[in-house]
Amino acid sequence: MDAEHSEQNERTWSLEEANKLIPIVTQAFDGIFALNDKIEAKNKDITVLHEIWGVALVEPDNPDCLYYKELRQERANLQKRIELAVAELRNLGCAIDDLKRGIVHFHHKTPRGVVVFCWRYGEQRVNHWHEISWRAARKPVGLAERI
Repeated sequence: MDAEHSEQNERTWSLEEANKLIPIVTQAFDGIFALNDKIEAKNKDITVLHEIWGVALVEPDNPDCLYYKELRQERANLQKRIELAVAELRNLGCAIDDLKRGIVHFHHKTPRGVVVFCWRYGEQRVNHWHEISWRAARKPVGLAERI
């Protein structure tokens, strides 16, 4: 179990509290996904330049060297913006489980121990929960079995 999945030092949430945060989390992931799209576009341009020039791309007299360096800097700036957005979500108490798919965990304390409310990008509210185990299956929040 890595630090992200540790139940120690995690904020715990009620279902209502987690659901109130979903608009903020959705907006953050809208931005993260848009930034990822821009990074992918930069990566494609960088790949094309590598295919055209090979190792000569980084030579100072290469006509595309400056453009290549600009692309790399722009990509680094976009990545930094993603890192800041993730840090903001973590500061709110969200546990990012899967950045590429937009899966966020909200730890919830029960009499039996800590479980995880699990939200996936595109869902309007928290609809699932699972045990803290990394491989636990998602279960609907409304199941008769109590968490």
